[in-house]
Amino acid sequence: MSREAAMRRSMLGGQTGTSSNPAFPDSGHRWRRENTRWRFIFAGRTLFAVHLPALVLNAPFNQATSNPSKVPAAPQSFPEGIEAIRMYSCPLDVRAQKIALRDGAIRYIPAPYDHLYVELSGSFEDYLRKFSSKSRWTLRKKLKRFKEGCGEDPFREYSGASEMQEFYALSRSVSEKTYQQRLLDAGIPQGKEFPLELNRRAARGEIQGYVLMHCTLPVAYALCYVHGDTITLDKTGFDPEYAEMHPGTVLTYLIIERLFAQPRFRIYDFGSGYFEYKAFFSTHSVRCAEIIYLRRTLRNLALVPRVPPPPLP
Repeated sequence: MSREAAMRRSMLGGQTGTSSNPAFPDSGHRWRRENTRWRFIFAGRTLFAVHLPALVLNAPFNQATSNPSKVPAAPQSFPEGIEAIRMYSCPLDVRAQKIALRDGAIRYIPAPYDHLYVELSGSFEDYLRKFSSKSRWTLRKKLKRFKEGCGEDPFREYSGASEMQEFYALSRSVSEKTYQQRLLDAGIPQGKEFPLELNRRAARGEIQGYVLMHCTLPVAYALCYVHGDTITLDKTGFDPEYAEMHPGTVLTYLIIERLFAQPRFRIYDFGSGYFEYKAFFSTHSVRCAEIIYLRRTLRNLALVPRVPPPPLP
């Protein structure tokens, strides 16, 4: 076994694996019901979207499976009213068919990717040594420049239920200006339900919110979910009007600095998807894939690209 594979297994070891039948949620809020959105995108713009009621695995990559050499099994059945079972970040060491038909289910695995994270061991100064001297100098220059222009300590942290109303208001005001919201509708959700969800999860100690302020204005935010000693980035964005001040980079730097000072966390998980800024700040990676099981219906077959025709009876 390679050193990298051994490290991946060490990271996954001792964690709760997925159930052999993920259609039945287990204890500890491990699965959550969610109205997931399938976006049909052309030239970077969403043409239309389809909403499917789903069960989504509420766990980070290092708690998604205890056996990355095997694709999680299809559900034996789907609960009433559920059309999809979704695991956003599942470690997967083996090559698997992108689309496969199973009894009562369609399995869809988009392209695998390198899932990035920071191991919060040692000190923050130890962590900074992973960068070249030029990169360290550039990071500190960006941080100093931002702080000199903002007038006060720009970093705000939110975790309690009583703090969620302020965090939601500030993060929402930034989110609505970002490309993620304008083009992909992937920022902080509007409506009454999401603030209530933030309050519920904050009351269970599952939320860490961060906002970067420039004087009195929020210019960047990050929403993270807590699972034991792992904290996972779920949504982030910055105000493009302040792009020259690098608010996204500054906020990420300050978050990691704060996490190194909090011994409760062992992993800062950058969440699903690969982006250059994640690769820059990360210390480790693991090969992951999104695993989706759809109820086997003609409508759902039409949603999956290039699905092979079903076998003849």
